[in-house]
Amino acid sequence: MKFMTKCILLSMLIGLVVVNTQAQELSKAEKKALKKEAKDLYKNPAKLKILKDAKDKANEELNKNKQEILKLKAAQHDFEQRESVMLSTIDSMSARLKRANDKIKELENRKPVAAANPTTPTGTVAGVVFKVQVGAYKGGNIGTGNGGSDYTNESADGYNKHLLGSFKQYQPAKSFASHLERLGIKGAWVVAFKDGNRISIKEALGGAGSDTPKNEEVNTDGGK
Repeated sequence: MKFMTKCILLSMLIGLVVVNTQAQELSKAEKKALKKEAKDLYKNPAKLKILKDAKDKANEELNKNKQEILKLKAAQHDFEQRESVMLSTIDSMSARLKRANDKIKELENRKPVAAANPTTPTGTVAGVVFKVQVGAYKGGNIGTGNGGSDYTNESADGYNKHLLGSFKQYQPAKSFASHLERLGIKGAWVVAFKDGNRISIKEALGGAGSDTPKNEEVNTDGGK
């Protein structure tokens, strides 16, 4: 037991010497007090053991604290990594949001262009339009796909009726009919449609029929 006590005391004294070499020089009074304390510990092994146990416990707590510090540093590093990813994601989303807002502003600044000839869901021109009928014959259907966009074929009452042009006003249609007659197409005259259905010229003009042909449904070639 005495041998163990001497060993413990010697190790503590060595520790004190190391500390003393690293710290400032002790005064004579401090050295005397430490020597007296060492002698007291040598004579009282139980007290020395208490100090040793306290030292071991302090070292154990120190090691635990070091481990906790390492864990906290690892958690901090992980947090910084996730923070970096989140900031990058926010920057990307902000850029996308800005592009979307710019696109919305661009679309809002665009003025809608009204269609010259709006159509109904069935593909016919909506509203009242005037066309020039150039003939109505039994048989002889040349088909709607062969006359271009200005040609219309209408089948009604056993006749195939051939029409040219599409005008929103009556006078341009009437002038076109006169032009066709000068070219040699006899009996060209104006007919009216509303939402794809044929109506009278008088009805199309709202009752103001001063320049309406007296016979708007029959041409000189016997067509209907």
